[in-house]
Amino acid sequence: MPTTPRVHLIDDEPGVRSMIAVLMQSVDIPLVEYPSADDFVRSFDPDARGCVIVDLCMEGMNGRELQRWLIDNDARLPVIFITGNGNVDTAVDALKDGALDFIQKPLDTRRLVDVVRSALFSEAQDHELQSQAASIDERLAELTPGEREVLDGLVNGRNYKDLAEDLDVSYKTIEARRARVLKKMRAKSVSELMRLMLTRLAAAPA
Repeated sequence: MPTTPRVHLIDDEPGVRSMIAVLMQSVDIPLVEYPSADDFVRSFDPDARGCVIVDLCMEGMNGRELQRWLIDNDARLPVIFITGNGNVDTAVDALKDGALDFIQKPLDTRRLVDVVRSALFSEAQDHELQSQAASIDERLAELTPGEREVLDGLVNGRNYKDLAEDLDVSYKTIEARRARVLKKMRAKSVSELMRLMLTRLAAAPA
């Protein structure tokens, strides 16, 4: 089951971890600490919620390598980089790969809190979208091949007459399949069915 959204803080400096932990506690944001990216990977929960704050330069797996690992493992956790040794090219590359922000040390605490709140809000929206898409996929799995053909035709703007000719079935068969599609998809109309399929499309990986 999905866990409580929290900040996953990865930094090899105990002092930095302690400072950020106190900061997050002061604004009631749950946090879990890891002294290295390798520790985070070893204990990673695929159902983890929230966001990641990671130091760019660490022994072992560094921050950019962790970001790529998250991408490769389809972990939809927004990433915030912190660093005392960053450069413009590295920051640009990290942001191109989807990082939410790149913050230099010493940290601007107000900015960090604002970015974390934005990350948690973004992740919550994405999680809700993924949940809706999963529910839609479950409904799609209940459709017969013939019903799925009708659904695909309706989504692509085909009318009943054209669908009947395309599928070499009667007009009444198309009407009957459409009714079953709406019932199984829990949609009251074709327009609502379209919205469901757009939601599923929006949840697909970029």
